[in-house]
Amino acid sequence: MVLTEEFAVKKIRESREFENLGIMFLNVEHINFNDDLLKMEWGINLMNNITKAKWANDFFKQMGCSNEIDCSILYDGIKAVFNDEPFKDQQLKKYYEFIMCMEQFNFAVRKLHSIETPLPTNMELFLLGLPAYVLGDKVELDKISTYYHNIYVDYVEKQIELKDFIESAKELVFVYKK
Repeated sequence: MVLTEEFAVKKIRESREFENLGIMFLNVEHINFNDDLLKMEWGINLMNNITKAKWANDFFKQMGCSNEIDCSILYDGIKAVFNDEPFKDQQLKKYYEFIMCMEQFNFAVRKLHSIETPLPTNMELFLLGLPAYVLGDKVELDKISTYYHNIYVDYVEKQIELKDFIESAKELVFVYKK
């Protein structure tokens, strides 16, 4: 992506750590031809899409899925762009298959993101064994919810294992059952 000077200056001013901006500045004054600048921009766009595909693949791996989006055609695209060689039919097929995979992944992620459906804490506490009469007491529910949330965050941040989370949550419920 080509940034405007105003955007770059704003980012620099907002950042306290220049190294962590996530922006690379290139001096393109020595590039004499617009075609070369365009190819450089395309190469960067292809590399950004390789990164996105790798993120998707990391997501699949974390979820225990064997799915993987093959982005090798994008490396071929970088070579083709800088060598002035259009894709052959087989490469085009592979490229558009990649594009379709990424579109489907993006659609699925957007769809999941568009509907926020957190499960109620009081329901989870009930499933852990907390009696309904405790759930009806707002003061008690607020207290236990706070403790439960702390344990839950430890689990989500992988500071404790699932079995330890369940054990701790059930101990918490046991204390409030009385």
